[in-house]
Amino acid sequence: MAETPHIVTVTEENFAFAVLEQSAEVPVLVDFWADWCAPCRMLSPILDKLAAELKGKLVVAKVNSDQQQQLAMQYGVRSLPTVKLFRDGRIVDEFMGALPEGQIRSFLDRHMPRESDALVARAQTLIEQGDVDAAGRLLDQAQADDPGNPRVSLALAAFKLSRGAFDEAAAAVEALPFEMQELEEVLEIKARLLLASSVGSLPPRPQLQAALEAEPSNAEARHGLAQHQAMQGDYDSALENLLLVIQQSSEHRDAARETMLALFNLIGDDERVTRFRRRMFNALH
Repeated sequence: MAETPHIVTVTEENFAFAVLEQSAEVPVLVDFWADWCAPCRMLSPILDKLAAELKGKLVVAKVNSDQQQQLAMQYGVRSLPTVKLFRDGRIVDEFMGALPEGQIRSFLDRHMPRESDALVARAQTLIEQGDVDAAGRLLDQAQADDPGNPRVSLALAAFKLSRGAFDEAAAAVEALPFEMQELEEVLEIKARLLLASSVGSLPPRPQLQAALEAEPSNAEARHGLAQHQAMQGDYDSALENLLLVIQQSSEHRDAARETMLALFNLIGDDERVTRFRRRMFNALH
């Protein structure tokens, strides 16, 4: 393999720069391979060809999994070849095996920078500057110009959610491709939409609190109060109340469990998720 600025050999020592930092500028395609792997030898020249064609719009990083076993373990590589695409320091997509060139081109096309991405970036700047209306117009323009760009749909979903346009946010999420549906930011949007749609049909929080004071075993009121608490960011109280519903009411158990799972997606990487997930499992069993 000839080293070029767009095709690099990666080790533990240079991974942080060559992959994580570089992926803030351009997509970095990390190819986990080994000398003994015949499909790896079939795949490698295809990746090299695409890197050369794209002329700096993509970096292909080669990781010899036999020599860099710690990296392979860290990124969960279980078969070769495994290819992971990094953007902004994180994995955004991957595939395994020696796919045909056409499938790899389609894979990359979902992630390569497009003109509509520049509109999304400008919209984000406008949001940070407080010009929300102008940002919304730019995002609508990006969607009209490039409806097939999933990054536009994701940005639009987050924007519509922030403006309370829940139906439009849900439609933008539904437009995302299957492989993006489990991304952390998509799961968070789905969780917020679930809570928002539920809370919109609930009695006011004071009314639910009064109902619970009168009847502490009222599982429906406790579930509703938990949803209000979650919408207001009081996640610990919400999770405690949802656990009580699961423990005390077989009729409302499934609904409370669904709300808890949505909250886990909303909270993200936090020790509370591990702690409450364990308590939920024990309550369900």
